[in-house]
Amino acid sequence: MVHALLAWGNRQFAPEGASVVLADTETGAVADPVMTDRISGKLLSDGSFRTAPGPAANDRTRAQRQQARDAAV
Repeated sequence: MVHALLAWGNRQFAPEGASVVLADTETGAVADPVMTDRISGKLLSDGSFRTAPGPAANDRTRAQRQQARDAAV
């Protein structure tokens, strides 16, 4: 996650160019880190993920997530 955050910061806040990048140790090629779901392998940014109440969520959290889900439909 730290590497993905670094890449995002470079895109958003370094118009003069990145001062630090993540690079392949063998080739030197600059990486473009992404976040994926370990189970499905899907990109988290592909639109098929949303936040959901966890097992310890209270009623308020469950209601907030339901409102967000209803608003997205």
